[in-house]
Amino acid sequence: FLQILSKSKSLYQAKFDGKFIVVLHPVWGIVKDQALYKNLIQQLKEQNLLFFDFSELSYEASSEIFPGCDNHPNGLANKNLAQRIVREISSLE
Repeated sequence: FLQILSKSKSLYQAKFDGKFIVVLHPVWGIVKDQALYKNLIQQLKEQNLLFFDFSELSYEASSEIFPGCDNHPNGLANKNLAQRIVREISSLE
């Protein structure tokens, strides 16, 4: 997985001369295997991959999930996440 990300970063930077950013979706916040999650973070750092970790965000609010289904994030959740990503990218400049 990390080899794919590293290669993607190289290809992206060669083509667009920009920053390649990995976004950890808030769904990562419900990962049961915290060792796996911590290992992923460590490897992203070791590979010098810029990432935004939004795993602390929660979709507990009923307005941001499809209730009665699998509590999957809806359009509002995605809009809020997109706004957060824009703020994070803006803070890099």
